[in-house]
Amino acid sequence: QILRDRLQKERGGPVSMRQAEAEYAKLTKDEKAELSNLYYRQASEAKSVRKRINDIQRMYKRSVEAYQNSFLELSCQADIGSDASLTAEDRALRLQHLKVPLH
Repeated sequence: QILRDRLQKERGGPVSMRQAEAEYAKLTKDEKAELSNLYYRQASEAKSVRKRINDIQRMYKRSVEAYQNSFLELSCQADIGSDASLTAEDRALRLQHLKVPLH
């Protein structure tokens, strides 16, 4: 595929896989090794990019969860603070329990 892409650039038009395979057969051992190294280098770079994307997605998910937990905690605090049936001691106890992780 790499050779096919290269040939398409050089020729300025489409190249079939058969044409690329015929050109590959004409290459020297060193040229084939160079293509192979290029393929593995590109595969490694693609793997690295995928890993980085996954890391960013995980960080985003954790940020959203933290935001949701903060919002939920504030909402609970507001509910506890506005509940007229609770004593000051009950409010304090319930607010203490909010410090426990919600997820």
